Amino acid sequence: MAIDVQCPDCRKQYRVKDKRAGTTLDCKQCGATMSVPNAEMQDNEDWGDYDPDPISGPSLPKRRKAKGTSKKKSKPQSTKPSVGKRLFAIIGMALGGLIVAGSIYAMVQGKPRAVRGIFTGCVIFGVSLNWFRGIAND
Repeated sequence: MAIDVQCPDCRKQYRVKDKRAGTTLDCKQCGATMSVPNAEMQDNEDWGDYDPDPISGPSLPKRRKAKGTSKKKSKPQSTKPSVGKRLFAIIGMALGGLIVAGSIYAMVQGKPRAVRGIFTGCVIFGVSLNWFRGIAND
């Protein structure tokens, strides 16, 4: 005859042999300690008039996440940003600088709408520079 045991933390069900009655076991899933009841206690449990409220039901305790028991081994994340991200930021700064330089040249030539280009180039350069600084600080 087997004894049914449930982990109090992750609610995983186990079926153990009678010889384990009265001992404690560690859950294979989350590592929590659970006690195995005596076989007589399990068979003689009397629930009597137990009738949980059908609307709300009994509330279960919140599950705790076990520390250090994850089976998935994740790769340590590199703290060095990728070359592609740096290159993209540098290209953005260069493009913004070229737009500003071209707009200044157009302004010198007497084209009043070149101010829009200066503004646009400054925005592109500033965004790229801030992104580059954010990558460098990560």
